[in-house]
Amino acid sequence: MTKDLYLPDGLNLITCDHIDSTNEEAKRLTQKGATHGTVVWAQTQGTGRGRRGRSWVSEPGNLFCSLIVKPERPLAEASQLSFVMAVSVADALCSIDVKTMRPIQCKWPNDILIGGRKVAGILLETVTGSQNKLDSVIAGVGINIEHFPESTEFPATSLHAEGIQDTTAASVLESVCAQLSKWYAVWETEGFQGIRAAWLEKAFGLGGPIHVRLPSATHSGVFEALDPTGALIINENGTRRHIAAGDVYFDEATLQNVV
Repeated sequence: MTKDLYLPDGLNLITCDHIDSTNEEAKRLTQKGATHGTVVWAQTQGTGRGRRGRSWVSEPGNLFCSLIVKPERPLAEASQLSFVMAVSVADALCSIDVKTMRPIQCKWPNDILIGGRKVAGILLETVTGSQNKLDSVIAGVGINIEHFPESTEFPATSLHAEGIQDTTAASVLESVCAQLSKWYAVWETEGFQGIRAAWLEKAFGLGGPIHVRLPSATHSGVFEALDPTGALIINENGTRRHIAAGDVYFDEATLQNVV
């Protein structure tokens, strides 16, 4: 598929030319006994997915990969891996973008932005064993390198569109895996506190107006923080709400004021 890649110890790369989705392949490999640290990378996907079953455009030249993780944690803590992945991807892109220095930030709960536009998304799926005990977490990552969708509700971009030209899916994957190895170790040794702090340093819209769309209502307020579980905290007219899941949007002025 490409030249041999350098991956940190503990990560095992499996490459594919074209599959349905890297998350689905990772699930199949998990059922066959794949070990912790298995990374599935595909050139193209036929049925790539984002959160809530949304389709993910899978153009050749972009990065599509999934990591199999087997953390010795309760099922309730599995969602913390979304923040581990987000910080890892953001730091990887920061290490690549040394020329333009556009803001690379994390959008709750699982997106990475460059200059206020979505460049990457993360999809977490859990695999449980007997007695509903956590067996594995499949952490899928899609990064727009050469292409990005034009017609999306939240504006999108790609690395090449942002002037970050000297990048390929292979080089970005190497950078992501290097950062992931570091931040996963932080999560293992320090717990979520260190990850939460690192994520907040990169949080898009922190301290400003935010809108969170839930199935039954939309809440608007000020983005104050993350709670110790990773839930979003917004101040809605003096009421502090903790929101565990939802779609986040920002005012046009917030998006336009990115420097």
